[in-house]
Amino acid sequence: MTATSVRRRPRNPLTPLDVTLDILVKVMISGLLALALTTLFGSGSMLGFGERDICVQDETNTFGSAGDQVPPLFSPGVAVSHSGLSLCVNNAPIGTRALNVATQLPSFVLYFTAILLLWRLVRHAAKAGPFHLGNVRRLQVLGWWLAIGGLVAMTVEEGARRSLIDSMYKNPEVNPLGWIDVQFSLIITGAGLLAVARILRMGVRMREDLEGTV
Repeated sequence: MTATSVRRRPRNPLTPLDVTLDILVKVMISGLLALALTTLFGSGSMLGFGERDICVQDETNTFGSAGDQVPPLFSPGVAVSHSGLSLCVNNAPIGTRALNVATQLPSFVLYFTAILLLWRLVRHAAKAGPFHLGNVRRLQVLGWWLAIGGLVAMTVEEGARRSLIDSMYKNPEVNPLGWIDVQFSLIITGAGLLAVARILRMGVRMREDLEGTV
């Protein structure tokens, strides 16, 4: 009886990441469905949906006290200042609720979609291998989504937040330029992914050239 050596198939190094992202996506979708059901039946809230009492923090107003008006709680010579107001509306109208949702929903859509795009990228790379043009395209989509989508989402949220604050004042000072919220971390991350995608495309072409010469 002769012993035959059985060579094990090497494990795909992307399998653990693929499984982890798969579990994460399923947990997130299950949580979303559960929150959506509780919000629909009026026993919970999700991303501003279902909230009737709306509160927002206005950090633009600052109040201070002179030295002779400081309460005895503080040491002599201490200047007291308070930055920001907490503004709340009970049983808010539909327009106020919509603005409240707009302050939370865009960033959730941004990050949740980014996770889905990453999951899609890793799953394709695990099946087709790292050097594949499909990975380049998916990486480019993820990079542009973070860079451009991040700017749009944060600007929409800041604009909604400022509009929500302005709706609670009698004579608001509207400044649309203050709505623009640039998240350099997202832009740099997106640009980095685009650079990696370009490098990966070069690697794919080099591999195709090498396979063509063999």
